[in-house]
Amino acid sequence: MYISDAQLNKVFALDLSGALLYAIGESGDRKGQFNLPVGVSTNSKGDVIVAEAFNARIQVFDEKGTFLRTIGKRGDGQGDFQLIKSVAVDSDDNIYVADGRTHSIKVFDQAGEFLLILGGYYAVSSTGKKAPGGFAVPVGIDIDNRNSMFV
Repeated sequence: MYISDAQLNKVFALDLSGALLYAIGESGDRKGQFNLPVGVSTNSKGDVIVAEAFNARIQVFDEKGTFLRTIGKRGDGQGDFQLIKSVAVDSDDNIYVADGRTHSIKVFDQAGEFLLILGGYYAVSSTGKKAPGGFAVPVGIDIDNRNSMFV
């Protein structure tokens, strides 16, 4: 089990009885450090994928907590982030990142290469219209075992 603690800037790995196995991170902006880790997911290899809101990046660790790579950066480009809210992984190990400020889901392959953007701003409250596929500040994402995405 993995738990992100935004206040402590750590991710905790626990066994199923709740005993602490290890912790990843500390405050900062270097590799292995966090600034508001808001979400955590795992892929089929057991890698731990951590979403950071204020460092505007995804960090990937192996199942023992060793840093592997960083995905993304703060910016205005297609694969850049503004304000990450959550992260999920599909059965092909593609990484889906909910970016609240850009009102979108950004998708990367397991190596961190940008694939596509889903959504964009749409708020039914301001227009009264229904437009599937748009978001207004998506704050959570999950993908089930059939690859259905829930935002």
